[in-house]
Amino acid sequence: MHCQALNSTKPTPFQLHQLQTLRREFRKFVVHGEDHKPFKIMVYCPIHYHRATQTTWNDPKTFAIYHLSPTQFYAEAPNMIPNQIRKHYKWGIQDTAPVPTGMVLLKSSKKYLKGRTVLNYKGNIISKLLQATTIALNHIIKTLFPDVPGNHDMPTVFKQLHSFLDQLPAHDPLDSTTHYLPLNDDLVGFFNSIPQEDILKFAKQLLDMYSDHVQKPTDQIVFTVDLHQPTINRNNCTSSQINFNPKSKHNVQYHKHIHLKHVLDIIQLSITLGVVSVQGTCYKQILGSTIGNQISPTVCSIPILFREKEWREKHPEWLIQHGKSMWYDRYVDNRFAIIPRTIFNSDPLTEFTDEWFYRKPIQLETVPDTHFLGTNVDINQRQINFILPTDKWQIQPINSAASTSKLLSSFRTRLFLITHNTYPSSNCAMPTIRLIQLYKAQGYSETTLRNIAKSHFRTKQIPNAHLLDKISHQISRLPVAISAQ
Repeated sequence: MHCQALNSTKPTPFQLHQLQTLRREFRKFVVHGEDHKPFKIMVYCPIHYHRATQTTWNDPKTFAIYHLSPTQFYAEAPNMIPNQIRKHYKWGIQDTAPVPTGMVLLKSSKKYLKGRTVLNYKGNIISKLLQATTIALNHIIKTLFPDVPGNHDMPTVFKQLHSFLDQLPAHDPLDSTTHYLPLNDDLVGFFNSIPQEDILKFAKQLLDMYSDHVQKPTDQIVFTVDLHQPTINRNNCTSSQINFNPKSKHNVQYHKHIHLKHVLDIIQLSITLGVVSVQGTCYKQILGSTIGNQISPTVCSIPILFREKEWREKHPEWLIQHGKSMWYDRYVDNRFAIIPRTIFNSDPLTEFTDEWFYRKPIQLETVPDTHFLGTNVDINQRQINFILPTDKWQIQPINSAASTSKLLSSFRTRLFLITHNTYPSSNCAMPTIRLIQLYKAQGYSETTLRNIAKSHFRTKQIPNAHLLDKISHQISRLPVAISAQ
């Protein structure tokens, strides 16, 4: 109603007293997002929502009620930090930090009876120390496993995938040597299915391997990590201790030292402090490492890396013979591979695709499509196509209370993903025009959208940019494929 009022010839948007009435009414409900749908607003009955969240938190396979209340845990947490950690890493400890909190995003696939837990560890008692340790661990993993799947960022993954598709022969229905099959599966509950003792066991093996690799005793290895914009500089680490001039404020403020001999204790401390406060009760995760914890993606990947290493060492001759004819990568918990049909049923691949390849309780779940990181991989056509929005909630309304630049940020992001992930790049024009049409249907200016696209195409030197206008004229006659949900 508010949007319709703004679009009328005489705009009469909601007045303050109307908004106050709505606010009072909506206090009777729970207004919350849905899992994986950040711009979709759900309105829940509070009794239903409370039952669903309780079902999620009281899952005995994942969480256990902690013996301390949130107030007691807040007071006790500083005492749980070992003396040697506090002595060396005062800069990474904040004793007055609040207790991490948790919420639940209910899932439509579970009929909104259960959901995904999201835990807020930002600014927790050792968040800065965990950020620095994660950077050091990433450096260790990249040093020991430079070409192992799971260690690449998204641009690198697609660059390698494009190169693989580029060298494949065209699909010939009559030639079986040109036939390839997809492998697409997920590690179920990646962050809450790996036994914590396995995380610690394999982390110790990793640290010992690094010590052997650099031929130094563990207690003599110190890393210097850069905590300036840690989400960007995730791998900004030097495998030696650097002493900066005290007058260089930036270096002293952001560059910190992590001792290899303390890394295992820090991982253990992260597990010990893996407690969240929910509705007046503390819960502790009993498997894996808590979602939202700064170190979780890295430490959960360590047992996975060692299992894949074991598999490679078991089948070296097979990999030498067939390794170059297949492509495989893992992005966090999503595995995707393109494999020749002729070897798909071989013993090594049968083992690799087994439901319990990573050993119980870590389970693999087959994904019944060829979607990978927001794209659809058409193996027979040797193409990668960006998956466009299909629901109205995926595009922020033009009347949202935000600047034009902010409102167009999602369009620019999707445009970037189209031009960087699509293969071949000459196929970028069609999805770009489709994207323009989807945003136009939501009230955005077609001229503005087209100018942004043309400028981006010229900057990235995308072929067929001149076809934007021609294709746009053709598509303008077609219905926009987006749900009114």
